[in-house]
Amino acid sequence: FAGHGSNLLDVSDVVDVYDASTETWSTMLISATRRDMGAATLDGMAYFGGGHSIQPGSNMPDVFDVVDVFDVGSGSWSTLQLPTVRGDTEAVAVPGQVLFTDGWRVDILDVASGAWTSTLLSIFRYDMGVTSVGGLVFFAGGNLGIGQCAPLQTANVDIYDSVSGTWTVSALSSARAGIGATNVGGRAMFAGGYTPTCSGAGGPVDTVDVFDPSTNAWTVMTLSVPRSGLTATTIGDTAFFAGGWENFHSIQPHSSVVDIYDAAADRWSTSALAIERSGMASTAVGGRALFAGGFTSVLLAATTIHEAVDIFDHSIGVGYCGPASPNSTGAPAALTAL
Repeated sequence: FAGHGSNLLDVSDVVDVYDASTETWSTMLISATRRDMGAATLDGMAYFGGGHSIQPGSNMPDVFDVVDVFDVGSGSWSTLQLPTVRGDTEAVAVPGQVLFTDGWRVDILDVASGAWTSTLLSIFRYDMGVTSVGGLVFFAGGNLGIGQCAPLQTANVDIYDSVSGTWTVSALSSARAGIGATNVGGRAMFAGGYTPTCSGAGGPVDTVDVFDPSTNAWTVMTLSVPRSGLTATTIGDTAFFAGGWENFHSIQPHSSVVDIYDAAADRWSTSALAIERSGMASTAVGGRALFAGGFTSVLLAATTIHEAVDIFDHSIGVGYCGPASPNSTGAPAALTAL
């Protein structure tokens, strides 16, 4: 769990590391204090790229082009340099490549050669759902900007084929942002999101768009509760969609719901986090799904940052609030598992 801090504007260089075999925590440091990095893993390496920070007394953020790389085999850190600096960053890995994007430019690292190539998505946006299936990478939905009408969101899904190096564009069933994305059973899933309009209507949705590359076809499922800003991860044939916003204007707008999809049985069930919240980081390690940090707020104010880590043990089907890192700041962080 790397970066971020103890409030929504804070930054950190701390990496909290969870060892699932011993259920113990340790800490490391990345090379620069920052937040909103993109995180991905590939072949025993963890990549934390981009990000930004706001220095005391400054209204302008510092943006970064550094990629911190951790080698689990040697236990050592090294750094790479993105072709360009970027703030809020998404990262995703496919065999042989790691991709970083700020919602417009996509920088692609060829791991074997260390060479970078760059391209652009079909339309600039942020707050996308990003995942991969095999050699395909999906950049789905997103917000087109603040103060922009008709529409505020996009349904575009940019699809990158890492084998052929080609791009295509598909579409979600509805335009939205704040999507939780993961892959399970050879399919890409894009869950929830929000669809506000210029009139203030709209809000969180329960739609789950599912893409099957084997048939090149989309289907639609639904969450148990409409919400946006949820986090998603997968263990084997089971996908988890946790937390998020249920209502932007409610006194208690956040959710503790965890929707669980069993792809092998094609069946949904639900569980619950110990604390309702949004903005979590999630990953899976050692047969467990981890949902870490996050925040709650009342009518978009009085924000509380959480240090809780909810852990779902897939082998016994039980979730519990696991041991927090002794140095945890609680804020949402860039998270990945080796």
